[in-house]
Amino acid sequence: MKIDFVVQNFPPETASVHYTSDVARAFAARGDDVRVITALPHAPTGKPYPGFGRLRIDIRNESGMNIWRLPVIMASNKQVLKKIMGFLSFMFASSIALLAGRRPDILVASLPSMFVWPATLSVSILRGIPTVLLMRDVEPWISLQLRGLNGRWWARLANDFWLWLYTKATCIVVVHASQLRSLDRPTFKQDSIKVIDHGVDLQWFDHATRQAPPFQLPKTEEHDLVAFYGGTFGIAQDLRKFVEVIAEPQIRELPISFVFVGDGEQRDQLVEAKSSYALDKLYIIDPIAHEAIPSLIRQADILIMSYKDTGEEIAGMIGSKFYEYCASGKPVIVHGPGVACELVRSQISNGWACGVGDPATLRQILLAALEDRQELIAKGQRGRSYAEQYYSKASRYKQWFNLLDEMGTTSPDR
Repeated sequence: MKIDFVVQNFPPETASVHYTSDVARAFAARGDDVRVITALPHAPTGKPYPGFGRLRIDIRNESGMNIWRLPVIMASNKQVLKKIMGFLSFMFASSIALLAGRRPDILVASLPSMFVWPATLSVSILRGIPTVLLMRDVEPWISLQLRGLNGRWWARLANDFWLWLYTKATCIVVVHASQLRSLDRPTFKQDSIKVIDHGVDLQWFDHATRQAPPFQLPKTEEHDLVAFYGGTFGIAQDLRKFVEVIAEPQIRELPISFVFVGDGEQRDQLVEAKSSYALDKLYIIDPIAHEAIPSLIRQADILIMSYKDTGEEIAGMIGSKFYEYCASGKPVIVHGPGVACELVRSQISNGWACGVGDPATLRQILLAALEDRQELIAKGQRGRSYAEQYYSKASRYKQWFNLLDEMGTTSPDR
């Protein structure tokens, strides 16, 4: 089967790209003819990665996949307007690439960015190719909600337009059942929407955990705990609020260090907050390769997830790192509302949850962690057991294989 994947970000970038890249790689390993159309790597800094450049198309074979990396307007996560221009430039560049070369049997468009979809849809109509829309986020709804704009008339209009556009997909795949609420509209054929959850490759994760770490996490005393966050410093995570909480005297007096590794549009705010609050136990470190993150997780005692509180649930906001956190066998603290909060609190019971800006509850959690190390271990083990039972990547690949095989069989051109 010939499959084209269209996705704005792709390894070696360290953004949330692993769901799509893993699925594409699985099809290539199965023997399918896989082409990936993506942008020249530049996220999150906006600077071209060594060996790829900025202006020339880069075509190479990686893991059995034919990767087309296209020139785009490059922007960092902090350059919001320029980043939108980058999305638009990829929309036009990918349209041209999709029209070039062989005709695939199936097109898979991976969101975000939402501008990936118009390019893929246009080509699918012109060439008569069935499409799968992989919605890792329901855009623009989530972006508008995070910025408190989804009540504006123009925001509702934009959201309605894009949701209408999404109905033109042959099939829609979401990565968590909670996202279905955003698509619960008469215009959607509910039987064409599939839930194929995130997963974690436990063998890969365990191997990566045993590798030499790029640095040692700080432990200043024998009984210190280290709380670790690795990922995006974006508006969805709202780590600035978390920093305000750990700056409270009742938290900062505890023998606990906090380590944040990553980058994003809130990075400057975090650095400024660390300085203004004189947080000597908060460490903000530049992003590292995704493959190195497990070796840092191994050293941590507690792992941090953080979500912005918008006053309403953000549909499907969970993040791929949550699944690796579960696989690590370490307990998790969720700061904020949403799916991960409920999973940790009740369904998995592998950690704790506290509201945004709630130092009293966070103090209780951290005191419990300091006083009962065996419970730390027990909670972490529950997360690992849950990952082994429910977050298998092999199961996810099987669902994808079945879906595309069925689509390829029923395509009018087959």
